[in-house]
Amino acid sequence: MNRIKQATISLASWLLPMQLKNSLFHLSYHLAPAEFEAFSHLYSFAPNMKFGLEAMARRGFTPRHIIDVGAYQGHWSAMARSIWPDSAITMIEPNASKEPACARVAHTIGARLYELLLGAAEGKEVEFNVMASGSSVLSERSPLARTVERHRLTTLDALLGQIAGPALLKIDAQGYELEILKGAGGVLNAVEAILLEVATIEINEGAPLLHDVIAQLKELGFVTYDILEIHRRPLDRALNQIDIIFIRESSPLIADKRHFADATCG
Repeated sequence: MNRIKQATISLASWLLPMQLKNSLFHLSYHLAPAEFEAFSHLYSFAPNMKFGLEAMARRGFTPRHIIDVGAYQGHWSAMARSIWPDSAITMIEPNASKEPACARVAHTIGARLYELLLGAAEGKEVEFNVMASGSSVLSERSPLARTVERHRLTTLDALLGQIAGPALLKIDAQGYELEILKGAGGVLNAVEAILLEVATIEINEGAPLLHDVIAQLKELGFVTYDILEIHRRPLDRALNQIDIIFIRESSPLIADKRHFADATCG
């Protein structure tokens, strides 16, 4: 059925004038955004956070512990719970203004919630740029309103200690991800997959870029597995951030090196 759909769509795409195709495209998105996302993922392989994580689950990845660093308003944790109903979930969000929303989600999904700022070492005091969205230790190159607070860092190891694996670690810290990983050496022993938001343009001052992150994760024993979201800056629509899943080099998710399901196909 999917092949028939794809063939029909390909034919329509070839026959219809561009202006009509664009109108149908935008109409579909506004009328049924969820179905539009599903179709885009199926037909054009567009990155999609939920579908990408669901694909990992179908391939057998079942984390015992999910750690959401930079939980924001809790939406990602709620989505993770819908995919892995039996996993323990820890939510960590340093922005106090997001605590009420996070607390509601944590209560609903049975997660632990901490209002902490993580980094490479315990006790260091740093400036934290608090924004409506995109709060970070690293200042954002934008005119958006912010307040600067002083926060004392702790580490993921100090917070969680030894955890049971396999674990899924998600970090969205606007360029501070590698610093947080430096303070998570013990926790990483149990982690099989890491989801990071990675910059391709230095929007946050001093943020590592894609090549830096890939190299550092390789040193930690993790390789790129999938792209789950892409983001473009408002200035010129240039690619500026990618949400990437990294997995252990030894992960069963990449144990099968075949290109086709049928072993006779090349």
